[in-house]
Amino acid sequence: MEEKIRRYLVAFSEIIILASVFMLFLAQSFLIDGYSMEPTLKNGQRILVEKISYLFSGPNRGDIVIFQNPKDDSEFYIKRVVGISGDELLIDNGALYLNGSLLEEPFAKEPISFPLKARYLVPEGYFFVLGDNRNHSADSRFVGAIPLKNLLGKVILIYWPLNQINLISSL
Repeated sequence: MEEKIRRYLVAFSEIIILASVFMLFLAQSFLIDGYSMEPTLKNGQRILVEKISYLFSGPNRGDIVIFQNPKDDSEFYIKRVVGISGDELLIDNGALYLNGSLLEEPFAKEPISFPLKARYLVPEGYFFVLGDNRNHSADSRFVGAIPLKNLLGKVILIYWPLNQINLISSL
């Protein structure tokens, strides 16, 4: 009987260690707190972020990422990557242009209501993000391009509430 209990305790300990390693190095859970990524991500949803991909390469356009706010490293933001190093972005009359071509954005809640014509060149080692809810998002239009060192991971799954479970793919 004691041997059986010992085996259960060892198995339980191994599960705890594996789960801890998984959450520390491979993935992390976050709560969506706000409306800046609607309609893709909604306030109160829980998401899973994988941390491995960006150890080997930078983000791709269309990825939904989580990163530390460059102006306050205690804050994490979740936004969509629309520009990578070397890209030129232009916001003009509610439309977003990437390297001279109009960017189709089926995920955006509404056109950008930005009073100025704005041009951005994404520097080497940085990426540019926008919230899907363009007119209610503190994003790269206001904080600038995001350094790659601030990138934590890529959103891969909505797992809560259960009736909204959904894999997230890049567009």
